[in-house]
Amino acid sequence: MTLFHPPMTLPVLPPSPSSVAEPPPSDFSGPPPPRAKITSVPTYIMSYPRQSGPVAAGTSPRAALTAWLMLCDHITRAGGHILVLDPPLGPPHGPSAPLGGIPEAAFLGALFSQPQTGQGAVFLQGRKNAPQDADPAPTAHIASLLSRAGLVCRQAEQPFAGQGDFFSLGRNRYLLAIGKDTPQSGAAEVRALLPIGARLLEVHLADAFPNGIRCLGHLSTLAGDAVLLVHPGGLRSQAIEEFSRFAANEIEIISISQEDALAFAPSALSVRGTLLLPTGLSSSLRGLLSRRGFSLVELDLSPLLPGGGGPRDLVNELPGYVLSEEAPSYTMRREELQRLVATYPETPPPV
Repeated sequence: MTLFHPPMTLPVLPPSPSSVAEPPPSDFSGPPPPRAKITSVPTYIMSYPRQSGPVAAGTSPRAALTAWLMLCDHITRAGGHILVLDPPLGPPHGPSAPLGGIPEAAFLGALFSQPQTGQGAVFLQGRKNAPQDADPAPTAHIASLLSRAGLVCRQAEQPFAGQGDFFSLGRNRYLLAIGKDTPQSGAAEVRALLPIGARLLEVHLADAFPNGIRCLGHLSTLAGDAVLLVHPGGLRSQAIEEFSRFAANEIEIISISQEDALAFAPSALSVRGTLLLPTGLSSSLRGLLSRRGFSLVELDLSPLLPGGGGPRDLVNELPGYVLSEEAPSYTMRREELQRLVATYPETPPPV
């Protein structure tokens, strides 16, 4: 079984038989490695919610899984491919749990496809800004799964919120949000993994915004036109004009209101021209995005994100990779995951 298509060499990730399966062993060895190619088809990592855990606190685990499946269906229908990762078993693991397989996959890390070191693609795994003695079990579980999927994983040495703070704007230009979840100390580590000649704009966040995904949102239409949503109130110092200069006027910069930022507009997810939005955005912003060529779909993800968020929180994009037909994709596993719904309790777990 192969995971990716040629020409990039990558090993194999076999599907897990069910949500109650044991986590994969770290010493996996499989058949000769497959190969992958650069593609315009968006590929995402997603991890479904456990029957209990932080994501389900105060809401129905069954409703959370149902909402997750709905999101996957919309992504697939829009033309996206999803690599499904099983969440770790057992109880939550303290402060590091949000990086260990709960659905907020954006914060798992970020893929750097062409580091200037020439070492090959690296998935820089996120590090929670938490006590040093935080339980590493969840992050080790995800690292094992991603390694078996053919991604070379490296644990960040400094706090790093992954794609929650790191944005690729295309044409070798990148944004790194500096704030509570990715402090200034993590910038050098990210810079070292960028391609030769890359340009990086550090965006310093206001205290009320823990990460960039709360005030910055990069979107692309099916025609390839790019839009950057920016909430000026989420920035400590940068002006809107600085983003335009950095993007060489090739990306339309749209300033959004405080109300739309608090409704998680920057956490919208664009999949080949379809824009998956959280509910509650202003009619003016929705109208503007529709006129830019997006097909809008509003999704209620509150059972998955009781603290708030949007579709972008729940995916981690693998730019340049495409799943083979035999990989453990959402399409392959959909019926199995749909059957899990009946096994999840309808009532919230005890706090």
